[in-house]
Amino acid sequence: MSESPLTAGIWETSPTLDEILERIFIALENGASSSKHPFHLATFGTISNSAPNMRTVVLRKFSRTDLSLLFHTHSGSPKIEEVRHNPEVGWLFYDQQKGLQLRIAGHATIHIGDSVSDERWDLTTRLGKRCYLAEPSGRATTAATSGLPFDPRSIPKDLDVEPGRGNFAVIVTKITNIDCLELDVRGHRRSNFSFSNDEHFSSWVTP
Repeated sequence: MSESPLTAGIWETSPTLDEILERIFIALENGASSSKHPFHLATFGTISNSAPNMRTVVLRKFSRTDLSLLFHTHSGSPKIEEVRHNPEVGWLFYDQQKGLQLRIAGHATIHIGDSVSDERWDLTTRLGKRCYLAEPSGRATTAATSGLPFDPRSIPKDLDVEPGRGNFAVIVTKITNIDCLELDVRGHRRSNFSFSNDEHFSSWVTP
């Protein structure tokens, strides 16, 4: 899918807010489909003990129909409990080449052992499935470890990855707001998009 740059000569053109939103959607679609796109890796933020907690995740799917973002994680990851405690989450995307930053807020849901997680498990590569054989992250250990039940330097060729299904989880974020900042040395440009009950409201904002 082609992508129109958001920030190349931003003051030489005068896109409408709807045109900017369309370009944002295309960038997110490309980020989900291509590992080489700068939006493929994003920062996902939760609240933990009244403090922000952030980590890098892989954007696996963006749906403009559902206005949702999706990524995979281990069911024992601390972020699972953080989302259960407070499902209001944030995403940060940044394209350094284009000078484009997206801050996305939304409401997250967890999917373990349901049709959503089953579909994503079936779409996951064998290499990806192997990751879910690991122990949950964040546990203290006496020595450096991958958490996997095998030596990562010598992976069994006939390794059974299906037991990892029980540790496989999907977190889906229903988007409620997108804040778009386009950086330009001559002056930045910022727009904001809010979504509620199948309607969206857009506005220009001072950078």
